[in-house]
Amino acid sequence: MRLANLRAGGLAIIERVAPSDLAIVRGDPRVKLYEAPSIGYRVLSINTNKGVAANAPLGRSAALREAFELSLDRAVINQVAFDGLFIPGNQPEAPGTPFYDAALPPPPRDLARARALVAAGGLARVPVNFLLSNDPLDGRVAQIIQAMANEAGFDVKLEIAESASLLGRLKSGDYELALLIWSGRPDPDANISMWVACDGFINWGQYCDPRLDRILREARATTDPDERARLYAQAAAIYLAARPYLFLYHLKWFWGASARLDGFVPHPDGIIRLQGLRFR
Repeated sequence: MRLANLRAGGLAIIERVAPSDLAIVRGDPRVKLYEAPSIGYRVLSINTNKGVAANAPLGRSAALREAFELSLDRAVINQVAFDGLFIPGNQPEAPGTPFYDAALPPPPRDLARARALVAAGGLARVPVNFLLSNDPLDGRVAQIIQAMANEAGFDVKLEIAESASLLGRLKSGDYELALLIWSGRPDPDANISMWVACDGFINWGQYCDPRLDRILREARATTDPDERARLYAQAAAIYLAARPYLFLYHLKWFWGASARLDGFVPHPDGIIRLQGLRFR
């Protein structure tokens, strides 16, 4: 409906154009498409330390979490679910940005090792309950993950919940694996500490490592970019090995605007700035 109104002239600009609608926008001379990498991302949260659900195989075993990650191919998820439009990554900072650690890239899919790790865990098949929202795009991503993990020995059951119910289950620790979103922040500390610090306010599965907390505190205490990058790389080495979270991809923002509108500047936070906009 928003896109139809934009094309008809009823709207001057719309945000979050769906990937499936991009070809329509590109093919219509009445409108223009704008895009920018987003600081927001999608992440898998694994309950490692909160309530009964943390006693599930995936929560108990770092080796099984490694196997689960090795069953995934982030590039394929991006291509199949989003026509290759988003940015695969395994860290809360996007690849190519100052605080991304290029020495720790996403591991390639390795089914042989994933299956070996599952076998070493003593289970013929590993059950996993996967909680997600009722957003259709989340459902598409979850189905791809389900199929990939199945090949490595994981029996993934999808549990779909509306937003209030999903949040309630996260707060109570009533989940094993969940697909979540973070809108992103310009400062790296606000992209990672609230997830992985022992007292992080959205550390739903209560993962906790005092070594990591110390490094994050040091990074917050300095304004030197190089020193901060060094410390966040140390932090990444810890949480990427423990795998309480599997970061999947950074989004891209897409806006559609009237071809008569000039002065629009896309920003990675997705917020529309009205300064400088004018019709011609």
